Amino acid sequence: MGSPAHQTQPPPRELNWLIECLGLDDTVKVIELAGGLNLWIPSGVGASQNAKRDEFDAEFGKPLAQQLIRYYGGSTIKIPLAAKWMTKFYHHKGMPPAEIARTLRCSIDTVYRRINGYNKLHSSFTATRGDISPKPVKRVYQSRKTT
Repeated sequence: MGSPAHQTQPPPRELNWLIECLGLDDTVKVIELAGGLNLWIPSGVGASQNAKRDEFDAEFGKPLAQQLIRYYGGSTIKIPLAAKWMTKFYHHKGMPPAEIARTLRCSIDTVYRRINGYNKLHSSFTATRGDISPKPVKRVYQSRKTT
């Protein structure tokens, strides 16, 4: 059974194929390591593949690498970024917004927008550090008095 973090924000459909073969935790690990890449999976068959397979095992860890090889060996797969979902996943795990921004290589404003669900249509709202709720932007113009 998944933790409350997994139940709060279901993964996007683009991850279903990866979750089905690896499970949610290993899918998150693969996205962290190779999100956005076209990842070539060695076939694991033949002497020429041994060095490539060992390198792959070292990068992903042997159990995860073996599972990827079993399902997708000898092919190239596109690993989705799933950036919006990853932001919400980390947030529900309790990771601070600044750490989420560093982990996902995006601005902290982007993290707040993803957490709050705002898009360009709501550009008049912004969130401040430590505050996940939106606040209207106030623009104050003062006239200069010259004496």
